[in-house]
Amino acid sequence: MKIHILSITIAAALAAGCNRRPTVIIETAPPAPTPLPVARTVTFETRALGREIDTFEQTPSTVQQARVQKAFAEIDGEIAELVEHVATKSGDGRAEAARKLADLRGYREGERVRFDRLEVRKQFRAEEPAMPPRGDGTAEKIGEKIDRTANKIEDKLRDAADVVRDKAR
Repeated sequence: MKIHILSITIAAALAAGCNRRPTVIIETAPPAPTPLPVARTVTFETRALGREIDTFEQTPSTVQQARVQKAFAEIDGEIAELVEHVATKSGDGRAEAARKLADLRGYREGERVRFDRLEVRKQFRAEEPAMPPRGDGTAEKIGEKIDRTANKIEDKLRDAADVVRDKAR
């Protein structure tokens, strides 16, 4: 009976010290990379847009974001010119303009999707909390708190064991 009461006391003391909720971490697979859009019709605008988005991917900044928007506006201007050519021309010129128009629209949409993903990634990176610099003593402080808590639990267990021992006599 003495051992049974001591076991209950120790278990109660340990349970009282462990009131932290468990943290559940769910790992998810990273999204599959999408292939880069390929311009079937290579123009100055398509090269500029691809280059600006590549630069934004390497160094996302507000200035680079504005440059990408400008490149989108320039390719939109090229698309508008092709829409006009398709509307006014006939025969082989119209077919060629329609093919270029479809190619540019497809390329633009692919690059828009790519850029939108990069913008979302940039926003999430901006919201991530900064890690404290190493060497500021944070780990040591946490270790000291753990040691103090363990010492308190040990003292409480000794007190409980003394009480159980006294009552058993």
